[in-house]
Amino acid sequence: MNAEHNPSPKNPEPAENTATNENTGANAETVPGPSWSDSHEWDSGSETSVALRNNGVLTEIHKSQGNTGIWNKLGLISNGSVTKYDAHKHDSGYAPRIAVNNNGRVVQVHNNILGAAGKLYYRVGTINDDSTDIEWGDSHHYDSGQYADVSINDHGQIVEVHADQWLSNVWYHAGTINADNTISWGSAIKLDSGTAPAIALNNNGDVVEIHVSPGKDDMWYNVGRINGTQINWMRSISTKFDDGYWPAIDMNNHGQVYEVHNSLAIASDYWGRPGVLTANGMNWGNASKITTNVYPLNGVAINDNGALITTYAGSITKIKYRTAQWAH
Repeated sequence: MNAEHNPSPKNPEPAENTATNENTGANAETVPGPSWSDSHEWDSGSETSVALRNNGVLTEIHKSQGNTGIWNKLGLISNGSVTKYDAHKHDSGYAPRIAVNNNGRVVQVHNNILGAAGKLYYRVGTINDDSTDIEWGDSHHYDSGQYADVSINDHGQIVEVHADQWLSNVWYHAGTINADNTISWGSAIKLDSGTAPAIALNNNGDVVEIHVSPGKDDMWYNVGRINGTQINWMRSISTKFDDGYWPAIDMNNHGQVYEVHNSLAIASDYWGRPGVLTANGMNWGNASKITTNVYPLNGVAINDNGALITTYAGSITKIKYRTAQWAH
């Protein structure tokens, strides 16, 4: 991947997945998990990601089930019920991920191909006036690697995280979204050894990142704060909090966090875990099983009203969704 970069390390270069093994902690019971709704059909496809605004407008992205087409599909969540709009093809590739802010700005990242020759691309857009589609800018190559994730806030700040071509190290970018649908990125910075990373950013500049050990099911997290084109991390080493594969994460402006993951690297049980950002890092609640037989690469989103949605591949060809409300 980043052979062309001369990165500055996470402060300092972390030991390889050294951890304090801070799993749920003594205060896990103070972060109750939500009760998820029944499963509903969303669309045909696979490799899904979802983002949610405070007004209830949700933005989902996925790959076609039989080819490399990338589609976006918008909807509206209200009191747990979802109104769906038509899907629209706007790109091609693999492993698409999406982020949205409350100003209607949208960013997606994806791979052109998977494997050691994989390149990463981004595209910036704006939700249209009736919140049924996205007006996209051009696609831009920005790095090499695999399985990127992205998050943006209402100030136009952006963080991105991805694995290298060999799925052995995690790198990140931070930057700013420009008015002309481009992004001013900082240099790629190595975060840790790992793969399948996910990241969340809020309006306070808080960042939570999670990833999986290479070749293992150990899941780790990092907490930091964006500072221009880099992230100031709270700790110099990642902290283990669970076991699993293919995580996704989101965080709202109250510091409420929700992550989802598969129990295996293939179709398997689908788990979720709530958490709350604290002055010392994260207070994770207990993990609970959401459903079974879910394929990899799924999404979760939470807004400031505590509305939650997860989109997931309930089969090789069908995407499903469930909604919930943050438990108080």
